[in-house]
Amino acid sequence: MSTPRAGDGNDWVAGRCWLYCRREGIPVLWIGPVHVTDATGHMYGCETCIAELRHMVHADLVRKDQGALQVGG
Repeated sequence: MSTPRAGDGNDWVAGRCWLYCRREGIPVLWIGPVHVTDATGHMYGCETCIAELRHMVHADLVRKDQGALQVGG
């Protein structure tokens, strides 16, 4: 699966990126709810920050897989 891109048919809206860049008035995509100790909100990310988040998730999965191989190996 590829990283979402503005104009790809997803429900992009103009808003603020809640991830790393915090830019406002740009195309953002709802990426899910966010839960903190006393509230729940809607998290939106821009194309660049979603790509970075996706990279981090995949890198973490690889790291965990490698750790499981070492433990089980």
